[in-house]
Amino acid sequence: MRILLTGATGFVGGHISRRLLAGGHELLALTRTPPRTAARERTSLSWLAGDLRDVGRVKGRLAAFAPEACVHAGWEGIPDFSEELSRANLSCSIDLLDALFNETPCRRLLVTGSCAEYGRASGPCVESSPCESTSFFAWAKRALFDYASMLGRRRSAEVLWFRIFYAYGPGQRRGALIPSLVDAFQRGRPPEVANPLNANDFIHVEDVAEAFASAIDRTPEAGIYNLGSGRATSVLDVCRIAEELVTGSTRVCDALSPGAGQAEPCRFWADTHKTRAELGWTPSIDLRSGIGRLLAPAPSLPSP
Repeated sequence: MRILLTGATGFVGGHISRRLLAGGHELLALTRTPPRTAARERTSLSWLAGDLRDVGRVKGRLAAFAPEACVHAGWEGIPDFSEELSRANLSCSIDLLDALFNETPCRRLLVTGSCAEYGRASGPCVESSPCESTSFFAWAKRALFDYASMLGRRRSAEVLWFRIFYAYGPGQRRGALIPSLVDAFQRGRPPEVANPLNANDFIHVEDVAEAFASAIDRTPEAGIYNLGSGRATSVLDVCRIAEELVTGSTRVCDALSPGAGQAEPCRFWADTHKTRAELGWTPSIDLRSGIGRLLAPAPSLPSP
């Protein structure tokens, strides 16, 4: 299948790109700065230098590629969730969708949403749960979903929206929770853990990519799909796993005072019944194994 991909040089998008290429698909990756090796590559991946803020300049190339599907994983500036950047991302995403559905035969759209859309969630998050935006980022994502869904109905297109929970794995920014914990223990420094009792749903990025591949290869009904492990793990327990894998003990984490200065902890996770049923997908990498993979010597990730 011919697939347009945004965000191919990013954390989640890069893994999706590699998984789709492994599945035999032909990809056109839209990015501001293609990798230096792009000109030498002989794969089913082509790079299109362009900016989502000015999609009009690449409409001709998009039309010539004639994508059958699009995976929109691009979102500039994470972890900057400010109003200004959220508005900018929403605006250029709308422009991309307009170009896709007006200028190309694309009738399948897969988008990376976020568990942040659930707002102040507690317990299992079901796709049909009411949402209340608590950040401009969540508002922008929900607004984009509404626009994409409306456009999909008008164009007889299938829109699949994936609410990704706490993805982690190779290529994640160093300041994120799990990479920062691993780095601290490897350097022999105590980690900075602000809210140790908060419990989140951690999902390995390769399992996320596998879900996108399953959605491309199958014909699930349009709508929202949760991507998570289906269980919540406290930040303190994540810290313990990382410390034990790196140092062989949990001495530092056992000495933490989890209740000191923390408000009522939040605890929520993905209800994955719909995703498992519609996509035939089950996450295969548990948290301990996933963190362990970050410690194993391995070559750097290849270009998508």
